[in-house]
Amino acid sequence: MNFWIDFFQRVFKGGFLGFHRLFKNLQRIFKDLSKPFLIFTLKFRFSLFLALF
Repeated sequence: MNFWIDFFQRVFKGGFLGFHRLFKNLQRIFKDLSKPFLIFTLKFRFSLFLALF
């Protein structure tokens, strides 16, 4: 019985930590992807603003 509790705790902990790491990596990837997109949208808005005035 104790073996199974220990086993499940270890698996859960490992899974949780792995998921957390994966989530952090995904966040980093999304940040890297959104940076050029943000710059592009800002430039686009700025050029629109200049075109209007």
